[in-house]
Amino acid sequence: EMCIRDRLYLEAAVKFIEISLRYLPSNVAEAIRVYVDRGEYSEAYSHIIEYLSTLGYKEVSSIIEQINSELSESSYRYIDSTRFYVYSINGIEIGYRGMFTVEGSLLDQFCMEEYGDRYFIVATTSTEQEIRYKVGEYRIAPPAYKGIEVVTCSNSKCSTTTIPVDVRGYETLKIDVLPTFSTSLMSNNVYIVDIENQRVVSRLKSLAEGERIYAARLVKNIFFLVTFRQVDPLFAIDITDPLNPRVLGYLKIPGFSEYLHPLPNDMLLGIGLEDGALKISLFNVSNPAKMAETSIIKISNTWSPALQDHHAVTVYLYRNITVIPAYIGYGAKQGFIIFSFTNNTLKLDDVIDHDNPMRSVYIGSKLFTISNTAIKIYDLDRGSIEEEINLI
Repeated sequence: EMCIRDRLYLEAAVKFIEISLRYLPSNVAEAIRVYVDRGEYSEAYSHIIEYLSTLGYKEVSSIIEQINSELSESSYRYIDSTRFYVYSINGIEIGYRGMFTVEGSLLDQFCMEEYGDRYFIVATTSTEQEIRYKVGEYRIAPPAYKGIEVVTCSNSKCSTTTIPVDVRGYETLKIDVLPTFSTSLMSNNVYIVDIENQRVVSRLKSLAEGERIYAARLVKNIFFLVTFRQVDPLFAIDITDPLNPRVLGYLKIPGFSEYLHPLPNDMLLGIGLEDGALKISLFNVSNPAKMAETSIIKISNTWSPALQDHHAVTVYLYRNITVIPAYIGYGAKQGFIIFSFTNNTLKLDDVIDHDNPMRSVYIGSKLFTISNTAIKIYDLDRGSIEEEINLI
């Protein structure tokens, strides 16, 4: 089965050939039309490119610009999609139940969640792309050598001869035309699927046009989405009625969150970036229609593995703390950041020095910080390193 994108390439290539004939000299067009009538589109396309390569860059660019203009008036657009396969599992028995497809692609595992016993929620970013042709010009430098050396050896005796190379007619300029996809529209969608019959029962489409999803999290009956372009919209979507999801509210703030984590008392933790700084945000989402960013911590010139992998985030609810690995000053200082969350407020508690920080775990009052070379045991009551275990 040919995928949509491959089919679009083929259809657009045929359209490209048809349009090109109007911009070619009559004798060239007639020769190429013979291949078109035979259905030999590959040969026709090759001969068009071969002819265009004999022209100057500006002349080819002018022709391609007119062809692209005509293509833009046609419906040669590609919209990505994601297909889900549904299986039932009963003990060791696995059975195929069906499949469904939604428009767009998923960022990560948090963009798809079960809701109740029957429904499945999916958040996607749709990218609509148009086919375009691009003119490329590049030079081929002549070889620096004047001849090719050949060494022949037999019975421990070797002789050397040279094959002369004439570089006077060596091609130094080449023009090529290549098909490309250009993004014409980006937007976000939320689909709710009846998993019993693999049918989309409701959808919210075209959320935050021109932006893409950076984070998602389902908390009880509210589905939170973060999109980003210039400011950070945090969407709250009520899915209490799966057949009628609705946006309750959204909050626009600088930067964006890459990861969302639910906290007690209707709080939501966000970990992201703002102007090159690591940003930790605390959101009060008790009223999804009027969400508020109540506290932030920003650490300039800092990156954390937590921005790419949620397993790097340790939340210790009993002590109201979160621990993440960080490269401060882009690696000048490395370790684990401990910050606490109480009464709608974030507080930076400590930074534990630890080279190449990866993960942390806790047992009682002990925090274990881990890298591939060492484990450190940090006493949360005393606020100091108690022991270090070298792994190499």
